[in-house]
Amino acid sequence: MNNFITVIVPFYCTPIDLFQRCLDSLLVDDVPNIEILVIDDGSPSSFHEVLEQMCTDKRVRLLTLPHAGVSVARNVGIKEARGEWITFVDSDDFVNSEVFKAIAENVDDLTGDVELFNGGSYRNGEKEYNTSFLEENHDYGNAREKIRIMESALSAGILPEGFIQKFSYGAPYCKLLRKSFIENNELQFDEDVRFAEDVLFMLKVYWHAKSISYHDKYLYNYVDNSQSVTRKYRPGLSIDMDIFFARMKELLIHFGLEVDLNKAYNVRVQMEIGRCFALEFFHLQSSEKDNRNRYMQFIGKEPYKEALEKDLLPKGNIRQSLYRYLCKNGYGKTYMILKKINQYIRK
Repeated sequence: MNNFITVIVPFYCTPIDLFQRCLDSLLVDDVPNIEILVIDDGSPSSFHEVLEQMCTDKRVRLLTLPHAGVSVARNVGIKEARGEWITFVDSDDFVNSEVFKAIAENVDDLTGDVELFNGGSYRNGEKEYNTSFLEENHDYGNAREKIRIMESALSAGILPEGFIQKFSYGAPYCKLLRKSFIENNELQFDEDVRFAEDVLFMLKVYWHAKSISYHDKYLYNYVDNSQSVTRKYRPGLSIDMDIFFARMKELLIHFGLEVDLNKAYNVRVQMEIGRCFALEFFHLQSSEKDNRNRYMQFIGKEPYKEALEKDLLPKGNIRQSLYRYLCKNGYGKTYMILKKINQYIRK
């Protein structure tokens, strides 16, 4: 296996200007030891024609699949990767080219199974940096140390408190994973899970890793994109969440971490209730009737009921507190009115 980096970039109908920025950031001059796998997950032919024109650099391979979801695309990327190291980049995000170049040029110095880097969010030209609780020159591969990382991953960066996490250690990007380590432990993305599947994958990665290192280098820019799937109306999201949390509970029991990660689990459940509230039951595009009754039934069952009773989310500002109050009591009509007022004010 070649000691270079394979970058796996799943693509599905991403705005071309964002993907162009992503690709340009990766195609650093004079760095031959990288491979970029663009996995087109069944985009319409109009997108594919443009992709073929864009992916002409010899370091880029374009693979086309029938539409099956990001997990399938990532798994194909892992299988097809020729490099010793694998990293993932979302097609609407981009990397710090200078940092990426330095990492690629010094890849021989990396010794762990998992190498973590820093990053932050990018919105309207403004960057907000993550602040990490991890330290450089320290191996987080032992069981007690890796649980701290898994807690952060499962809680979407909410735990431990006091740090800014614009994206968490539960995301597959902003990391290098040794391919032989992935293969030896038969690690894959769960193709039957359509929500937060990356968190399940990364928890398995951390659990099996013998050596985990952190590098305080700003590598990754997560683009806060209003057109992203994370903002769109998602009918059926509550069903996807049921599947995710059931799989997560099974995983924690299997690893013997049900107690150690119980708080992180409940924090994540409570946080995702808010996502369901906004993106499924009370999204402005929703035409479903009887949404409040359906929502109240949803939060009245486990694990959502217990998470709301424990209320472990850190106390936020007035806006966050109001939102949590609306979520907890199912006041969706009030939320939608406030949402419309906010949109009107922003015009």
